[in-house]
Amino acid sequence: MLEVAGVNPVRIRKADGATRLVRTGESAELTAGDGFWLVRSLYWIALDGVDWGSSAGNAGRRISGLVPLGDRRGTSSVTGVSLEFAGLFGLDVLGNPDPQASGPEMCGDMVVEDVDAAFAQLAQDEALARKLAQDEKAAAPLPPLPEAQVQMAEDEALARALAEAEAEAEAEALRLEADRKMAAALEAALQKELANPRDVATLADAFVQRIFESMTKMGKSILKLQKLSSEVLETKFEVKWNEYMAVYGADSEEARPRLAFHGTRSSALASIAAKGLVVPGTEPGVKHRTDSGWYGRGVYFSPNFSVASAYASNSQVIVAAVVRGRVLSIPASDSTTYRGQPCEPGYDSHEAGNEWIMFQAEQILPLFLLTFAHGKRADGWAPEYLPGANALEKFEAKVAAKKKARKRKRAAIPLNMSPEEIAASPLNALTVAELKDELAARL
Repeated sequence: MLEVAGVNPVRIRKADGATRLVRTGESAELTAGDGFWLVRSLYWIALDGVDWGSSAGNAGRRISGLVPLGDRRGTSSVTGVSLEFAGLFGLDVLGNPDPQASGPEMCGDMVVEDVDAAFAQLAQDEALARKLAQDEKAAAPLPPLPEAQVQMAEDEALARALAEAEAEAEAEALRLEADRKMAAALEAALQKELANPRDVATLADAFVQRIFESMTKMGKSILKLQKLSSEVLETKFEVKWNEYMAVYGADSEEARPRLAFHGTRSSALASIAAKGLVVPGTEPGVKHRTDSGWYGRGVYFSPNFSVASAYASNSQVIVAAVVRGRVLSIPASDSTTYRGQPCEPGYDSHEAGNEWIMFQAEQILPLFLLTFAHGKRADGWAPEYLPGANALEKFEAKVAAKKKARKRKRAAIPLNMSPEEIAASPLNALTVAELKDELAARL
């Protein structure tokens, strides 16, 4: 019977080749042909009554006392074996710890010549360990005095308060960052709406900034920007706009309203404000004032303010939204092929250089009457657009009625929405005014 009484386990190998690890407090039966050795031994082992018998010279010889045992395998019958650790001496055994061999036993890189000296060294080491433990205990801090305990409690309370303040500051920073992201998303949504408005009610607001930018580039100053409003014209324009979106796609260039300028004589402005622009030849007395229409018999616009202003009298031009549909591009040098002709079949409008020709009144929505002055003001003056007589009141009343009819609701936008969630949120249902209100609330 092999019993392990130390710390390191012992591995046994049965005669059939099977191995087993025997740990501290466990035991195992050993029979003839079995072997055993200490696993990663750093110890001396006490053996009592081991019959090595691995050779004829050692047959029947029994071992008692301390021997180094490392990767040593016994291969004879073993009875009554007991293992005990006797100290922290030695490494894995090198060589053969033959009990008949003379001289010192090798144990790792140590040579042990005197077992009594080994035990004496162990005793010294144990005494030193006890002294070190006592010194460490003596060096332990004394319990704090009552005053020190009070101060310690105050310090701990202050530390907790500081930690809570830091947590609140971090939460506030996160909230401000969420607000900043939301404001940025709202601003982006607003700019997207202004860049590509989705209904007639937002066209005027969408184009105001572009008008000022265009005028500034041309070196002009705006003296007055009067809003033009006609429910009949807006309805006709919206029908044509929806038609192009259905045919060409809601996000297509063909269906996108464009900002355009139209110059004309001052005597026609009142009629244009009331009835809109009329395509030459569709009504009696309506014809081209300057020519028969070099690139087609339609209403001429330009995205370039300076081109339109050349045809204006009294420094006034019409600012309009136009939907061009499918455009036929004509070389500017070709002024004969389409002169005085209707729109080319299969197309909705013509384009020649920086001139756009519309052939249906429904493609045009007058938005503003712009009065300008030559020369850019040095102070960068940019007035708010000024409505004509009761035009603004009618326009705002119409927009309010549309909002009420559609029963639009303000979007409830959580603070923690990501830009991706915002893009898919009810922001897409907000008007320009609602987006501005929401953005102002966030800022």
